[in-house]
Amino acid sequence: MNDTERTGIPKVFIVIDTRIIGGPGRGLFHFLDTVDRTRFDYLLCAFQHASPGSSEFIDACRERSYNLTIVEQRGIRDIAFISRVAASFYSSGCNLLQTHGYKGHVIGYLLRKRLRVPWIAFSHGWTHENIKVRAYNAMGRWCMMRADAIVAVSKPLADEITYASHGKKSALYLPNAINLHQLPELSGGVAVRAQLGIPEDALVLGCIGRLSPEKGQANLIRALTSISRKDIHLLLVGDGPQLGDLQNLAQSCGVKSRCHFLGYISNPLAQFDASDLIVIPSLSEGLPNVLLEALAHRKVVVATPVGEIANIISHSHSGYLASSSSLSDLTTALDTAINDHSQHPSIREVGYAQVSALFDARVRAEKLLDLYKTIRG
Repeated sequence: MNDTERTGIPKVFIVIDTRIIGGPGRGLFHFLDTVDRTRFDYLLCAFQHASPGSSEFIDACRERSYNLTIVEQRGIRDIAFISRVAASFYSSGCNLLQTHGYKGHVIGYLLRKRLRVPWIAFSHGWTHENIKVRAYNAMGRWCMMRADAIVAVSKPLADEITYASHGKKSALYLPNAINLHQLPELSGGVAVRAQLGIPEDALVLGCIGRLSPEKGQANLIRALTSISRKDIHLLLVGDGPQLGDLQNLAQSCGVKSRCHFLGYISNPLAQFDASDLIVIPSLSEGLPNVLLEALAHRKVVVATPVGEIANIISHSHSGYLASSSSLSDLTTALDTAINDHSQHPSIREVGYAQVSALFDARVRAEKLLDLYKTIRG
């Protein structure tokens, strides 16, 4: 009998396939950094692909000294890697399976009966940039619906699961959260502006997220042509399939010199620091981590009312909320925020109080521990 069996605590085998530290990865980090380790144990299962040999996510897990196992996948046709995942599970002494992302859900579905343990699947939302991704996501959703329990990080995702199952399945709503007690200080903004040649008195908008259609960066670039103030610079932090299209759009709109495409940055503290306003122009969304991070850093946010954003941002109180995700409404919200600068100090404090009260990672960790206990019976 192993230590986990003797103590009766949950030991969770957490499967996630990601090269970068995206939203699901950040969520795991916040959880592992705040959970009561006397009541919980785990093994984090990540994947090493033929190229590159490592990844930002794996490197970060090692730096944090997380309990980590790495399963090699030798290409798309390497079906045997499923057996290697199973072998890692058996040797770990885990008594729960937890999956993130479409590949994790497929693995959960294939191994559920073989492992004979409860399976929890996390729904983080889906992207729609091309047919291949949509097919992968459809497969992942189908597999996810067969889990013993589903956790949704936003209410719209939880509602989607209920609708898709015709009311036969429900999800535990457990929103993203942030570790406010280990929040790093913002710094480096002056250097970022100087490096990009942005004048000291210019207004800087920061937009942080994957460059894909549902994130709405195209509307934000177009809005620069209509906003009353003309010395605005835009920092676009992220990478994705729309990079080329967005660069061409900035050129055709005549704002290329004021749009700075910075690529993916794993920890964009300096870019947060350099931004006067953080803009979330999404056309569809769940509960974006960047929103919680911006509020936690006392940044003024301008956002569209999609997903759960409208439940967090109250217009002119805790941020600025567009009436819709349309270009005209986004432009109006931006103009209001820019011209309402005298209210920004109070808005920063209200936003921080909001995220502190509702999205503390320690509270989320307690709820997840309760789920582990319940699902194990």
